[in-house]
Amino acid sequence: MSAPTPPIPAQDSRSPGRWLLGLLALLIGLIGAGGWLHFSHEQAKARRLAEEMLHSIAVLKSDQITQWMQERRADAEVRLDQSLARRFLQAPRDPALREELQAWLNRARQAYGYRAVALFDAAGKPQLHAADAATHWQDVVTLAHFGEHARDAARARDVAFFDLHRLPDQSIHMAFAVPVGLSPQADRPAAGALLFISDPRQFLYPLIQRWPLPSASAETLLVRREADTVVFLNDLRHRADSALTLRLPLEANPHLPAAMAVEGREGVVQGEDYRGVPVLAVVRKIAGTHWFMVAKEDQDEVYAPLREQAWT
Repeated sequence: MSAPTPPIPAQDSRSPGRWLLGLLALLIGLIGAGGWLHFSHEQAKARRLAEEMLHSIAVLKSDQITQWMQERRADAEVRLDQSLARRFLQAPRDPALREELQAWLNRARQAYGYRAVALFDAAGKPQLHAADAATHWQDVVTLAHFGEHARDAARARDVAFFDLHRLPDQSIHMAFAVPVGLSPQADRPAAGALLFISDPRQFLYPLIQRWPLPSASAETLLVRREADTVVFLNDLRHRADSALTLRLPLEANPHLPAAMAVEGREGVVQGEDYRGVPVLAVVRKIAGTHWFMVAKEDQDEVYAPLREQAWT
């Protein structure tokens, strides 16, 4: 009787090819995970650099605006109860006083680049003025609201600031009003007021709109709150003729950086700007004013170099 045949061992079904496929899948997974970690790190780095740039620009511009406004107010406060203007209001028919005051108004306007400097009586009637060549006095400075400014300052007996506003001729102005001829009696209005009227397009708007680095989307803008709306105070890069005309309701735009600014947020924010485009922004209050600065850049531009690197 023959001996039984030993069983043939089963052949391993795992071929070298499957080992290679498994190893390749593992390598691809590790490379993908490493790539994703690198991408995330670079994305955070790009955001951090953009935040630092926006913060630096917002701080620089807001500080410059604060300093400029302080200089304008200090210049106005120095003129408080200006003696020459007070004497002229007491004797408006004196030709020597008129000539002397007119020369002073001319010098004051030119020294600080005011659009106009004007003296009003307590009733808001203009008495003397100095204006640049582009100002049509009868069309601009003698409008009723300037007389109202003068009356308000005379009644308040203190320096008053009148915020950016658009006139019927569509020009934009801001003014400091200084009472002159103060009475010893605190309940009596001053004899008149000097108005120092500035055109924001001469300094303020160029300062806001200049961007120090090449960019296709970045901009700074100035806003203020009026009731339940945010008002854009300067012309915008992506929307023409928007100064004091573009107003957006706060309730309907909770993700708008400008709305966040007037609601009290400060620092870095993400949201959608007035175009509905996702942006990275830094918002900051302008000290001593009702204004807020927004420095922003489209997120597409912030991350564009990183996306190109990722596809590569």
